Amino acid sequence: MTGLSSSQIDDMRSLQRICASQGAELVIIGAVAYQAFIDDHYRHTQDIDVAVALDLEDFSNLRQSLIAEGWKQAANLEQRWRGPANSFIDILPAGKSLLAAKAITWPETGMIMYSRTASRGNSPWDCA
Repeated sequence: MTGLSSSQIDDMRSLQRICASQGAELVIIGAVAYQAFIDDHYRHTQDIDVAVALDLEDFSNLRQSLIAEGWKQAANLEQRWRGPANSFIDILPAGKSLLAAKAITWPETGMIMYSRTASRGNSPWDCA
């Protein structure tokens, strides 16, 4: 298994603390989660993908808390964040209504991401 860097650990701790303050659970998904269970030296990733148990209307509060703690959101990819320790983390809301809809329509960009169960892609959420 490929371990996380110290900056990734620091940013994940920051994210965990912010989510806990809002009563939101989070889980690591994607390649990092895969590598926790499968020793695959051929699969590499630069970011961490995280699902947070929030719907979009509650995600705006998380967004404001992240910004207040020094996180920076990418302009064209609303899920993409750079933590205070400079690691990239894709934060995906995964509240009950989003899971039922099997899609996220990001409010700023209008980008639609479909859940893996709604498509045949390689990630938990695939872009349209």
